[in-house]
Amino acid sequence: MAKISVNPGISDSKMIYAGEYLEMTSEYFRDLAAPRAEYSPALADLKTKHTAKLAAATALRPIGIRVKFQELVLQDWIGRLAVALQGVDGGRRGATFEAVMPEGKTMEVKPQGEAQLTAVDLLLNRAVTRGLNTHEALAPIFTSLTAERDTFAAALAQRAAGEQAEINAQTALDQSREAFVLAYAKFSNQIKAIFPRDKEKHNFLFPDEKRPSRKEDEEEDNAAETAGK
Repeated sequence: MAKISVNPGISDSKMIYAGEYLEMTSEYFRDLAAPRAEYSPALADLKTKHTAKLAAATALRPIGIRVKFQELVLQDWIGRLAVALQGVDGGRRGATFEAVMPEGKTMEVKPQGEAQLTAVDLLLNRAVTRGLNTHEALAPIFTSLTAERDTFAAALAQRAAGEQAEINAQTALDQSREAFVLAYAKFSNQIKAIFPRDKEKHNFLFPDEKRPSRKEDEEEDNAAETAGK
């Protein structure tokens, strides 16, 4: 059966599987103790960096949900403000409404993410410039809208920090993968030098080609999907 080729193109799970397999089988040979001791730290680092990358990706999921929820709440308050502005104008889109939402409510809630934050900041600025934020019928809504704006901004900042943490974790993992591929190749060559032309030992020591478990595949797929959002 073909053996796993440890190269930069294989998945994390397959790389770790191959690395662990070789670490376990090589333990049975005293002649491999020294090169094995040199090899093992690279494997340990790969596993640590892989776990950290998965953790960073997983941590982003609830943060992303929080951003979506806070954006929903913020847009709900924009809708309440639109109704209140029309109330001041006698139940229609009049001068007060046009002063705050010149392009209508739909355009105020159409942006998403950072663009939504920018849109609500412009809306609040228009209201403050015209003194409408202190209007008796509007002040409570503007107070709530401003508070929700700040909560949304904090959620966006938290997401940005989480995304950067994932980028950093991926960079560290990439570097660890490169180092491990070199360490695996070096150990493999040392084994072949210590046991030259010994096909039986080589067959025992090196892992057969196999697919990672479904759980491992799903973990990497989920991590990749989260990173792309």
